[in-house]
Amino acid sequence: MIALCWIGIGRAQSTDAIISLQHKIVDHLKAHGEALTVEEIAGQIGAPEDVESVFKILRHLSANKDHGIKRKTTEGATVFDAKYSK
Repeated sequence: MIALCWIGIGRAQSTDAIISLQHKIVDHLKAHGEALTVEEIAGQIGAPEDVESVFKILRHLSANKDHGIKRKTTEGATVFDAKYSK
């Protein structure tokens, strides 16, 4: 049986797909070195259609310090303007 994670509106992705996407995000941030927006990361890892999933994964990773993902926001910006780095 395949476990499903509900990400996005009316869209289900397998747990394996979410974990794979998470690995791509972390690997990209390690290699890139500078802070990037969610849209930049999604586009650069070849997943522009999964920007909402990338956003949710990054929010989770940055909220749990053991992952080492940092979220930088500027005053007056929205959560979607945040930049993420490793």
